[in-house]
Amino acid sequence: MRPILTLRQYSHDLIVHSHEHAQLVFGLSGALDFEVDGHGSQVVQQSFVVVPSGAHHACGSANGSRCLVLDVPGEQWVAQSLGDHAESSRRLLDNAGRLPYAALDAHIEQNAAYPLQVADLARVAGLSSARLHARFMAECGQTPMDYIRSRRLHLAVKLLRDTALPIGEVASRVGYSSQSAFSAAVLREFGASPSQLRRDSYDKRR
Repeated sequence: MRPILTLRQYSHDLIVHSHEHAQLVFGLSGALDFEVDGHGSQVVQQSFVVVPSGAHHACGSANGSRCLVLDVPGEQWVAQSLGDHAESSRRLLDNAGRLPYAALDAHIEQNAAYPLQVADLARVAGLSSARLHARFMAECGQTPMDYIRSRRLHLAVKLLRDTALPIGEVASRVGYSSQSAFSAAVLREFGASPSQLRRDSYDKRR
């Protein structure tokens, strides 16, 4: 039997297929663009996507991505391995109707410079704040506010790499009034300071 848990590298090469087993793809680094039966999302660090059995899906990563992939062997494995939790796990694995991440991401990017609350994303998703929080925890393993913070920081890295904006201006555009707080957040998220990320990007283009 094939290994059920594997570490995989994704690139700009688009993968389009389906398979007769459910799959969970957990983000470790980079950003992996993912579409499952027409529902678009992005797998980043500390988030994941569920691919139900038989679902047509496509994925690719413009700048490279590393993910941990769980291939679920089948119904018997779910029942034997998860016991009392098997039924709730089946519902998760059969659920292709995920949150509208493309719309949520667009809202966060358009309003990144301003204070954002869970209620703002709940309105975009058409859910209550409590329901949105529960869906984020089930689908991403993180709170909506953690997701907002992560998306802001990924937008900041794009600005650092693609523009010559001063670091303080980049911080302001993604909602940080303090450059030192912004630098500390980037360091925690990516393991490098804003200036290091900019230098690395510049060196790669030379």
